[in-house]
Amino acid sequence: QRLCCKAEPGCDFETADDSRRGFRVVRAFADRWERMAPSGYGMTLIGPSGTGKTFAANCLANRLRSRGLAVMVTNVALAESVLWDAKGVERTRVLEGLSAYDLLVIDDLGAERETPYMDSRAFDLVDACYRSGRPLVVTTNIPLAQLKDPKGLSRTRIYDRVLERCQPVIFDGPSFRAEKAARNREAMRAIL
Repeated sequence: QRLCCKAEPGCDFETADDSRRGFRVVRAFADRWERMAPSGYGMTLIGPSGTGKTFAANCLANRLRSRGLAVMVTNVALAESVLWDAKGVERTRVLEGLSAYDLLVIDDLGAERETPYMDSRAFDLVDACYRSGRPLVVTTNIPLAQLKDPKGLSRTRIYDRVLERCQPVIFDGPSFRAEKAARNREAMRAIL
């Protein structure tokens, strides 16, 4: 499927630091997949950049793939480029094809440009996932209060669908990237 991002190797629960609550919730979701999936339950992983949302979503995707399940990980920018090229029946087929997956993951929702066009593409993607009835995991930097009370009808339509199907899971704490950057600076100082 053209909407799929490349699989992220190295993202697995077994080697990850699970000291943060959000990560533990995602791992529990994976462990209880057989009970979650039939109802189409999902999660919205919410928090600042660098707190592990995308990593946790990829750990979940890789765990389910290792069990032989079909998982799609995508984002609005990729969906926009695919949907831009797809017209008419092809566009409908691409969006309806989402129902073939056991799990759908939309990474970094809200990072796309805020224009009516991009809002429309984000809605198309979220609505197709919503209508598929499949479990959906969304990662976003948008605070929960803003997801519950967005500005504008187009964002309301998007976030309302997400929050109906996806339990909010908060990722907080310091940025893993900032911590790694500090370690890298120290290592470079020692070399220099």
